[in-house]
Amino acid sequence: MKPKILYVAGISGFMEPKNGGQIRAHEILKQLCTQFEVDIFSPYLPNQLEGDGIRIANNICPGKLKRLLRWGSRRGFSRLINGYLIRKGTNSGHPLQNGQFLERSILERLIQTNHHQYLHVFFDTSRYAPLSPSLEVKSKSLLIAHNVDSVLEPNSSFHPTFEANLDRLFNVVITCTNQDAVKFQSTSPKVHCIVWPNGTEEVQVPLNTKRPIDILFVGALKYQPNIEAVEYLIQELHPLLRSKGLNLCIAGRKPSMELYRLIESSGATFFPDAPDISEIYNQSKLAVIPLFSGSGSRLKIAEALMHGLPVVSTAIGAEGYPDFHFGLVRAECRPVGQFAETIFKQLDKIDVKSTKKVANSAKAFLWHNTIDLSLLPS
Repeated sequence: MKPKILYVAGISGFMEPKNGGQIRAHEILKQLCTQFEVDIFSPYLPNQLEGDGIRIANNICPGKLKRLLRWGSRRGFSRLINGYLIRKGTNSGHPLQNGQFLERSILERLIQTNHHQYLHVFFDTSRYAPLSPSLEVKSKSLLIAHNVDSVLEPNSSFHPTFEANLDRLFNVVITCTNQDAVKFQSTSPKVHCIVWPNGTEEVQVPLNTKRPIDILFVGALKYQPNIEAVEYLIQELHPLLRSKGLNLCIAGRKPSMELYRLIESSGATFFPDAPDISEIYNQSKLAVIPLFSGSGSRLKIAEALMHGLPVVSTAIGAEGYPDFHFGLVRAECRPVGQFAETIFKQLDKIDVKSTKKVANSAKAFLWHNTIDLSLLPS
């Protein structure tokens, strides 16, 4: 019989993933299911408990919490929660909003009562992280950190306090990159971190087809570092590409109307909310990751390499990847002419042989290689 674990899902949509966070959660769950029987806590999980290698035994989220959260998008929800907590005598001055405080309080009571059933308790992101776990619960608790949230949300009052107390709340923190582990340990020196880099799925690469897209950028377009990257591509790099007769393609989900208009007016090819990103990779020659800020690591680097595309990225964009890997070239965005020259040189090297070599080298980033379950505490 497999050992039993609890997976506390701070991300919804992971059964049919569409963005990077959902994909990482999906793939971690898939790997965990190979060695463990998995219970889950998810207020938003539909009845679907199986699919694509994932098999969930039970969703332990109470029905009353699911019903309460149906009010979450309605006007007056915060007032409703505040009144509920006052009546219960548990209204909180905690930096979390009262709705989140209530969710975590319910979960914490569940775990305290039932933790003896589980070898490990995984908290996917800080969304439902514990408030004040017992020592016994803390010894089983692991945080899956997709990013360093205090970097992405510098004005937050919650994240710096939370990250300073990681060693009090968790036995282990799982990060995407060594850089994220160092950042966590700078504010919580005693926390133990293990690194599970982001990965990709294996795909078949068409080697002899025409690739009409010269330069490709892929990313969620409501994410501020990606917005900054697109503005750089359109306003600074695109004129240099056009001077060489090269085209630019941007593929991304949920752009603002302002960003949509900027891309459309530039003459760059634009695929908003593309249903099949793999087909776009197969039409492209080279991918760029011109990030100025961010945390975690970029799934799109492993994806692009797996499709045979060389990648030109800034150092921060390539965090979490080896310093030297065939097909991945680091270059800073400014001066823009230097970044452009790096792109031109890489384009000149592309042929069928190099495309095949890039794709083969990317097998090191397959999910079953990056998620190393042997690193988990015994």
